[in-house]
Amino acid sequence: MSPTSPRTLRVTLLVLLAAALACSPLAGQPSATAPAGAATATGGGASPTEGATQAGTADASDPTPTELAAATASPEPSALPPTLTPVPEAPLFPIIQGRKFGFMDQTGQLVIAAQFDGVKDFHEGLALVYQGGLFGYVDTTGVVVVAPQFELASDFIDGLAWAKVNGLSGYIDHTGAFVIEPQFDDAYDFSEGLAAVRVGS
Repeated sequence: MSPTSPRTLRVTLLVLLAAALACSPLAGQPSATAPAGAATATGGGASPTEGATQAGTADASDPTPTELAAATASPEPSALPPTLTPVPEAPLFPIIQGRKFGFMDQTGQLVIAAQFDGVKDFHEGLALVYQGGLFGYVDTTGVVVVAPQFELASDFIDGLAWAKVNGLSGYIDHTGAFVIEPQFDDAYDFSEGLAAVRVGS
């Protein structure tokens, strides 16, 4: 067998070195300049842990479950304004004792003593009463809020009642003050903002 020449030996060594470098594990590593999350040379993508972290990260501006519950919770009953929880008025009913009229509640208990010559049912918190030949109004506690002074009068509807003095009718408010001066021969209840009146024959 002929001796190997130095040239042939050098070529053989270079081939072996190249083959060793090709099989080195360093060949599959991503370069130092590869972007974060980019696939490696072996075909791998971002790690499952990294992907889960990115998908599960909440925006800092998103409300927490506690904040959502607080925002949608109904206000406590004690925090509601009193006007949202009105207490309904107990109904009162006319009664007669002897020849005088008063009012009792639904249990039969006398609430307003029998003292009037005539009464009507309550409307808008006031009841028309008749005493001494004139009409006035009493509230649910028995206080006469409008003294008998009208020749004729009606129940309150839409905040007004017609009342007659000196033969002419006008309209009064809950205090008994005329808001439409007596000027009509006849007047009727308001309905939807209007009332029928009669002037002349």
